[in-house]
Amino acid sequence: MACAFVVTDLGLMTVLGGTLSVGGFVALAPGLVGLWLSHKPGVRAGFCWRVAMHTLIWGGLALSVAGVFLRDNSAAELGTRCWFVRAA
Repeated sequence: MACAFVVTDLGLMTVLGGTLSVGGFVALAPGLVGLWLSHKPGVRAGFCWRVAMHTLIWGGLALSVAGVFLRDNSAAELGTRCWFVRAA
C-alpha cells in the first residue's frame, strides 16, 4: 500500500508484483522446502536433488531480478513484426 502512494503507473506495479511472485512463490519457497525436506531423517535425497533445488532457487531469483530491469515488452514493435497480427 505504501508503494501505491508513490508509484502511479499500474503497469509497473503489475510487473513488480509478478517479479516478487516469481521470486517468492515459484523459486524461493519451493526450493527451500525441497532443501529442508532433503535433510529430514529417512529421506534419501541425493546430490541431483540438491542441485535441482539450488538451480530452482538461484535461477528463479535471477529471473525475478531480470524482470525488474527488463520491464518493456515492446508491444508496438511486436505488432509490426508479427504475421498473425498483420493478417487479421
